[in-house]
Amino acid sequence: MSDEPALRQLTAKMGKLIDGLRSGRPLITSTLSKIHTKCGNPNCRCASGQRHVAHILTRNKDGKTKTTYVPVELVSEVKIWVREYQRLKKRLNEITVIGEKIVRGHVKAKRALRKGRSSSRKPS
Repeated sequence: MSDEPALRQLTAKMGKLIDGLRSGRPLITSTLSKIHTKCGNPNCRCASGQRHVAHILTRNKDGKTKTTYVPVELVSEVKIWVREYQRLKKRLNEITVIGEKIVRGHVKAKRALRKGRSSSRKPS
């Protein structure tokens, strides 16, 4: 029994996932976080505990965490960029899993083929 139909099916599924990578939308490889901070003004409400809300992007670069402040007017747009990155990252992981299945299936089929040939040979 051959696994060719299953391998073809996996290859087709991989192709569809790859096609879905072409979004043309902006993305950002960072994490968006909401933080509560003090501004430093001793007369401000944050000095007595009511901290300001701010948003930051964080990402790891060369083993160090890089932080970028996000202005309030960009927060909703940046959320969309982060979601797009997460969507593509998930899709890339799915493609990787399928690729590994294809490789394992190919190896399995090749071994079965070799095994079939060696058992069909007649001893001399």
